[in-house]
Amino acid sequence: MKQTRLLARTFFVGLFESDLMPPGLPQVQLIIWSVVLLATPTLTLPGVYSQKYTGLWAQPGTGMLSVAINTDRLVLITFAMIALGFVALVIWEGVFPDRRDARILGVLPISTVTFVSARVLAVGALFALFFATLGAIPSLLFAYLTAAYGQAGGFVRGTLAQFVAVLAAGLFTFSGVVGLQCLLINVAGRTAAQRIAVVLQILFSIALLQLIFFLPSFGRLMTDGNLGQDWLSAPAVRLLPPVWFFGVYEVLSGFGGRSAFALARVGALLTGLTVGLCLLLYLISYPTMAARALETPPIDARWSRRLGWIASRIAIGRYAPRAHPVARAVKAFTLRTVVRSRQHRMLLAIYIGLGLAIVISALVPPALKNGMHAFSVPRIASLAAPLVMLFFVLVGMRVVFAIPAEPKANWALRLREPADHTIAVDGVRNAMLLSTVVPIVMLAALSAGWLWGVAVAAVHTIVCALLGWLLVEILLVGFRKIPFACTYLPGRSRIKTLWPLYLTGFTTYSFSMASLELVMLQRPRVLIAFAAIVCLAIVTLTHVRWRVFDDGLGFRFVEEDPEALFTGFQLSEGLAAQTQPRPLS
Repeated sequence: MKQTRLLARTFFVGLFESDLMPPGLPQVQLIIWSVVLLATPTLTLPGVYSQKYTGLWAQPGTGMLSVAINTDRLVLITFAMIALGFVALVIWEGVFPDRRDARILGVLPISTVTFVSARVLAVGALFALFFATLGAIPSLLFAYLTAAYGQAGGFVRGTLAQFVAVLAAGLFTFSGVVGLQCLLINVAGRTAAQRIAVVLQILFSIALLQLIFFLPSFGRLMTDGNLGQDWLSAPAVRLLPPVWFFGVYEVLSGFGGRSAFALARVGALLTGLTVGLCLLLYLISYPTMAARALETPPIDARWSRRLGWIASRIAIGRYAPRAHPVARAVKAFTLRTVVRSRQHRMLLAIYIGLGLAIVISALVPPALKNGMHAFSVPRIASLAAPLVMLFFVLVGMRVVFAIPAEPKANWALRLREPADHTIAVDGVRNAMLLSTVVPIVMLAALSAGWLWGVAVAAVHTIVCALLGWLLVEILLVGFRKIPFACTYLPGRSRIKTLWPLYLTGFTTYSFSMASLELVMLQRPRVLIAFAAIVCLAIVTLTHVRWRVFDDGLGFRFVEEDPEALFTGFQLSEGLAAQTQPRPLS
């Protein structure tokens, strides 16, 4: 047991350890702010719901209060599934033994059962840490709120039913992601799993976020004249995983209908099978995974070299625009690092998945309802699709630029730091334009020309290109790093306080600009004024970006934590070393 507990603590810390950031306080800050960020919606929603329920309580006999509570219960279950699914995606690699574990721990006289038990305890502790704020506390708050409005089940039974339903939903999602990766590694090998991981992360991100966009349809089904009494019997509803666990709640609360029992059986059976198969597969294949971790190179060198060669040809090839050698070098370094670093590819894949999820959610419902006739004329949803992708991919690139690829190797860049810093940042801008803005704008132009004709495609291309370039300049204001070459402090991220501003910026950049583009299609003068204003803004932001280096400090290669305590000059350690008695010969 001592071995298991010690290994479990080590593995738990290893889930958050990374060579990309210093140990200690930054990793603690990462855990704290991750919990806060994921738990904020589920902890604040019960308070928001109370105002709505007060208004519906004054309308007895309409049944709208029960509909609102059931819909909001589904929202809480869905948020828990999404958040725990993303936790499993983030710790994608830390769940399984790596080369360091195989080299250091593999030679110790420790049984496989001990290793597996310690891993399971570590992952279970991580799951419990997030579930406490995503499931336990919201269940208590929501059950207290609904009991105050006289809902069936009461406080105690309602809390227990909500707790079990959210727990089953979270276990199903979390263990499903981990189990699928375990199966992939055993069937295809670790190298192939690394290649497929990016695609799987994008698909998982899309699938998890799609659950949110199905929620508005639940309220309409509950109030439908034919399905209102037994809306769980609708065929489309029964295919959605959150509804299975809503059925678990209905059964445990004691007031579930006939359809609820069938859905509860599906949810309970799939949760048990997913967790059981994940644990069994992990136990059986642990020695094989440890051996493959030791035998498999840390990076798929051949595949990475091919991607790096393609990126370098794009960056400095014959058809690339001729730029300053420093700008071309920084551009090539940026693109090669993105495509060769698995960690950065996976992080960028999550941002791509977020963008695709929003685009799919906006385009698929009208397509299913009206077919291709839904795209016969330009609409806000279709015009905003490339802008949504530009926003998420460019923001994702800006985020991965701040995370180092190999912090200990940045001495080479520090030794040969470019004298003209503005030209080096121009290379970063060119990398973002070439790898993201150009392909997305080309796809937007081709799709618009196919759907709406050349004239609309020309306007759409101009708008997307200008807005893409503008966003690149906005993201690079104050950027004084060479990408992937500076240490990283996750606790300094400002998303925890500025997320309302970021959300407003996203909606303004994508959907508000798409509605403005509709006006431009009718009034060419508005397009001319828009282009002039955006071009002026790009020029202004470029000059602002150049002025950043007027202080003469150059690039930043080490992030300093302003909240770190001063530890002194460590003179006592040197004095103690000098006064240490010499060993007897």
